Amino acid sequence: MINEYEAAVEYGFSPDLLRWLTENAVVDGVKLPFNEKHKVYYFSRKDLDELDSKMSGKWPLSSKGKRPHVPEGIANEIKRESYCCCPICHRNQGEVAHINAVAKTLCNHPKNLIFLCPNHHSEYDLGYAAKNVSIEDVKAFKEALRRFSKHQWAIKGKIIQSYLGALNTAVSLLEIHEVVGKSVDDKVFAAAMKGVAKAIDAKKGRPKVTLKLESLKGEIKDYTASHSEQLCPLCHGKGATNYYDVCPICLGNGDSTDGREDLLAYYELIDCPLCEGSGRRNGDDCPGCDGDRKVPRGWADNHDWSQYDLIDCPLCEGSGKRNGDDCPGCDGDRKVPRGWADKQDWSQYDLIDCPLCEGSGKRNGDDCPGCDGDRKVPRGWADKQDWSQYDLIDCPLCEGLGKRYGDDCPGCDGDRKVQRGWADNHDWSQYDG
Repeated sequence: MINEYEAAVEYGFSPDLLRWLTENAVVDGVKLPFNEKHKVYYFSRKDLDELDSKMSGKWPLSSKGKRPHVPEGIANEIKRESYCCCPICHRNQGEVAHINAVAKTLCNHPKNLIFLCPNHHSEYDLGYAAKNVSIEDVKAFKEALRRFSKHQWAIKGKIIQSYLGALNTAVSLLEIHEVVGKSVDDKVFAAAMKGVAKAIDAKKGRPKVTLKLESLKGEIKDYTASHSEQLCPLCHGKGATNYYDVCPICLGNGDSTDGREDLLAYYELIDCPLCEGSGRRNGDDCPGCDGDRKVPRGWADNHDWSQYDLIDCPLCEGSGKRNGDDCPGCDGDRKVPRGWADKQDWSQYDLIDCPLCEGSGKRNGDDCPGCDGDRKVPRGWADKQDWSQYDLIDCPLCEGLGKRYGDDCPGCDGDRKVQRGWADNHDWSQYDG
């Protein structure tokens, strides 16, 4: 069992979110089990592994076949992480955004979410780069915010127990501040650095270290050179690895493993069994390791690799075609991963009468714009449509008169009515003057 602060540092879920997850179920309706001692929550690593794995995968669609919504507890986690401030422009108005598109991933894991202002959220979703900010920068902001949060939990939980750990944390915080300094409250950052400084100064017999980046790096180099035999066997004194932003064996301390050496085999990185360490599968990033090539041995041993086995698409039964077109379930590829197929709501592809024309194929004498006259539409697509966009309203230009300056109104061609959705997106200023 590990306490809530150790769990926060190791898994990236804040103590507040962990407690929320003990009372609220996500993904599969199972709440996070816990024990409580002296008002501190304790969790088993097995339960946390299972939770992290489930949340990292595809979440089930809503009962209406719509994308899974972000639960309140997770949304609050993302807001707190960024101090309700967009890391790009630092506006304190914003919303929770998906880093990797939810339409593709169906994933609401906190690591896939970031707080962005409405403008940058729209630009990011549309694949645009914000002014002077690339999509890679957005991911860097997220990584920095997560690392900063983990260091704060380590300080609050008094997990930083060694001189080297304090040095490593100070270096990491200063590097983080270069990325998200304007987004993190100055008082919060100052308090974090003060906590690290106390840990550094508490080590008697060491010279007082200046909290400047190069000075700290020099001290770390000297310390690790003279204490090579006691360094953490996983991160070798760095407090982090290329895979783990906080080393799970020493929890960032570098040389203080606190009896956790027995976990080394669990966290040792091995070639991903799915792609055999290539990082690629079927021409894309390997879904087992996200293209990282390596995975922790313990995670690999407990992972259900059969979910990636390709099976005949249940919708087209492996033909690749449905109703004369490429099958929408497999995009014509004929095969889909077993785990993905098990989580899909295949009824969303059932054809139903078009709700707009009630299956007649006609509306107002023309082909129905909802189904293009085909009479049928997929149930899932229909559930997501805003059918009110097809409601006829008075033309905003002539106010329903059909005439403007004595001629047929150019906005509605004299028909007096236009569709609401068309009107909302039409540039009416073109008729000015």
